[in-house]
Amino acid sequence: MKTLLLTLFCALSLPLFSQITIKWKTINIVEGYEYEGKLKIYVDGDYVGETNSCQESVWCSHKLKLKGEHTIKIEQWAKYQGTWEEKTIDNNYSYDYVYEDTLVFKKRQTLTLIWDTDKPEVDATLKK
Repeated sequence: MKTLLLTLFCALSLPLFSQITIKWKTINIVEGYEYEGKLKIYVDGDYVGETNSCQESVWCSHKLKLKGEHTIKIEQWAKYQGTWEEKTIDNNYSYDYVYEDTLVFKKRQTLTLIWDTDKPEVDATLKK
């Protein structure tokens, strides 16, 4: 009985979520075209929030809590002439600044995203 109670106590004390840090920046920005930026984050199709804004060329970060397998979609937004807009081809950007993937989150991890204005894809790395 004591073993069962101890096992239940240990199982209930385990964290249900893990801290995930998202680090991001944009490189090779043409002079005069750097904006204040932020990310909008979706998990399994649901909007879960957005990052604080920062200059696109510096490392920015945001923390959230997740555990297990999830489909993550991250959109990059820019403040252009005082208005926030998604960085997409439709808004006259060189490509759609969107990252989407299904990932398995375990313990503390960092998802690093580097958007390069010279390449139409994001360099994404998930590390412990």
